[in-house]
Amino acid sequence: MVDTGAWIYFRKGEFEKARNLLVAAEDTAREAPIIQYHRGMMHLKLGEKEKARAYLSAALNSKADFDGRNEAEKALGELKIRG
Repeated sequence: MVDTGAWIYFRKGEFEKARNLLVAAEDTAREAPIIQYHRGMMHLKLGEKEKARAYLSAALNSKADFDGRNEAEKALGELKIRG
């Protein structure tokens, strides 16, 4: 899955490569909360706070559970505190 490869790049700190793959992944699974979470975290690392906030919020608004929900909640909470 493209998302898995993107998350590997993210964990290695290669955020631009992660972005390219996540954009491709979103084209095929736009509503998947795990992809929204991954995109939110990638935008956060790239300093794109508004995009990070939007994707993390979308992931958390999903009724579906996903790996990383707690990390997404924490990241979104920090974004709200820091503005």
